[in-house]
Amino acid sequence: MDSSVWATVLALIWLHASCLDQKEEWELLEYKAMSWLKAKAGSSLDQFVRAGNELLKLSVDPKVFGL
Repeated sequence: MDSSVWATVLALIWLHASCLDQKEEWELLEYKAMSWLKAKAGSSLDQFVRAGNELLKLSVDPKVFGL
């Protein structure tokens, strides 16, 4: 597992769970991060999101990431 992929997934999950009211400020960052993640993690991205939710004890729907 690539640590940069893992860190990016965790950051995006946290943003969706904790800073949704400020989404305008990080929307472009999310777009760029998701493009990068899809290239790096491919079909495993869904598993990363599920594991990240479990680790952070959150329930961000993978659909918000286009999965």
